[in-house]
Formats: sequence, structure tokens, C-alpha cells
Amino acid sequence: MFGLFSTLLAVSLILHQLWWDGLETDSLHAVVVLAALWLLVRPTSVVRFAMMLAAEVVAVVGDLPYVGDHTLVVFVSGLAVLFLLGWTLLRSRRLPAAGELYDTIAPFLRVQLIIVYAAAALSKLNTDFLDPQTSCAGPMS
Repeated sequence: MFGLFSTLLAVSLILHQLWWDGLETDSLHAVVVLAALWLLVRPTSVVRFAMMLAAEVVAVVGDLPYVGDHTLVVFVSGLAVLFLLGWTLLRSRRLPAAGELYDTIAPFLRVQLIIVYAAAALSKLNTDFLDPQTSCAGPMS
């Protein structure tokens, strides 16, 4: 499951970069794309996964404060996983195996997904969401 998760995250980071800014070669996001491509060669590597997350965290820090909510979710999740990996490395002098890492972070990611969907739904609960003069609902859809 860790390999599937890391593959999907790597592909989503690549597609996100290509969708929003195209293929930038002179930014920190190019490092994220390279790290994601490197992870795709061996998606069960915890070290490669950590390097991709670290690259994404650094790239987002470079973009702050002008980042979207979805990018902040990846940023906070990445920081939390990197902190977990660092803490585990300090305590046991080894990185967790791929399955062990996935078993540790999966429950939190599931809750995070529910919170993101709930926040998105709650943000739409206002009187102006259906008003075409003031809402972004039409152009966004």
C-alpha cells in the first residue's frame, strides 16, 4: 500500500506542477518534479519518499504566503511525516520500513481527507455561492 500511496502522491505533485506553472527549470518546483520522478523508479523507498516530501516542503516555503489550501495540506502533511521519520530515526536509529510507515500515517491521512472535504463543503455554505455576480462557482466549474 505504501508503494501505491507514494506513487499517487508523486504523480499528483508532477501533475500539479505541470497544470499550474508548466515545466519550470529554474525553481524549487523543478526539484520536486525530479524527486517525484526518482521516487517513481522505486516507489517503496522510504528515503526517496522523504526526499520528495522535503523538496515539496522547501518549495512551498519558497512560495509562502501565496499558496492554495490544497498545497498547504500537502505542506503540513509533509512536515508531519518528515518529523515522524526524524523522530523515529532518533529513537530507534533506523528508518521505518515502508509498510510500517504506511500503517503509522494512514489513519491520520484518512482523517485529513475527511477534514478537507468537510472544509470544502462548509466553504460553499454561504448565500453568495449561487449568485453568479459574486461567486467563483461558475468560472471554477
